[in-house]
Amino acid sequence: MSKSYHYISFTDFVYVRLDGIIWTSSGLSQPGNLNKAAVEQVNIIYGTVELEKLLVVDCKGVITITDHSLDELFKSIAKVNREITFVSCQQIEEKLSNAKKEFCNELNTNDGDSQLTIYKRKQKQEFTSESSNEVKSKIIKNIKEFVSKSFQKFPDGKFKRLSSTPILASGEYDASSLISNPASFYWISLSLLDKVEEIIERDRVGKKSQAKLLSVSLRAAPFASAISLLGGFQLECIDHLGPINPYSKLMDQQYISSDYIYIGDFVFGGTEIKVAKNYLNFKSSLLGHAVTIGSLFSDDTFKDFQLSSLVSLNSLNVDAKYKMFED
Repeated sequence: MSKSYHYISFTDFVYVRLDGIIWTSSGLSQPGNLNKAAVEQVNIIYGTVELEKLLVVDCKGVITITDHSLDELFKSIAKVNREITFVSCQQIEEKLSNAKKEFCNELNTNDGDSQLTIYKRKQKQEFTSESSNEVKSKIIKNIKEFVSKSFQKFPDGKFKRLSSTPILASGEYDASSLISNPASFYWISLSLLDKVEEIIERDRVGKKSQAKLLSVSLRAAPFASAISLLGGFQLECIDHLGPINPYSKLMDQQYISSDYIYIGDFVFGGTEIKVAKNYLNFKSSLLGHAVTIGSLFSDDTFKDFQLSSLVSLNSLNVDAKYKMFED
């Protein structure tokens, strides 16, 4: 039986993401390889979920396919005749086309722009750039709901100072609840991965050596680990990195210069990121980017690094209130 969070339903189509399904069905030993277990999950969705709608299969990150893994899915396509579109499939398009020819050659095909659509008579629905933007907006909307529900008011009703910042708050967002919820952990991890890959491609992070990830808290470590394994990035995890760490010990050692991207949960004053930046300076390395689930301030607030957050915490939850001074 397919997990309900594997797919997102829209007015005209249902969306699934292959690298996520590979992750949950087969683990992350080969995150870019599409195997039978993952295709079986796609086949279940294809044959049971809102059959009147186009099924959009996002192949981002998939580079290889285990032999004969596609057979049962394409047999179903030939039988059910439900319209299906594979997007971002440039690296596996040849194998998809071959499977189509072998099992459902009587159906029509429309390919181009890293897409492959299989349909019976006339193509009903195209997956356009507007459709892609609709998917991104829906995922962020869902993440906002996950994050908002994770907020916990302090039990005594008083404002308390948040860790590593002078900001006082009425409560705090609980990353552990996002980790323990399979749906939120799934979509947040995939969205953080997209942010990291976008930054690397756009700003050429790690152009001299492969970009690395840095996590400095137990709350962020599970997300950082998922991103590392999904994207094939080297990860350095440090628990409770702070100003009392003995940086002097680092000065007597030799390090290879690397570009790092900080992975965090929630940002308020940015202290942890600044400390992490100083830590990497001692290692002759750079940290110019931070990717987080949420931030109280806009991404352009900090000048020491470029922040990229999935959601803004400002006004996200009506119970979440902040101030600088005690009454």
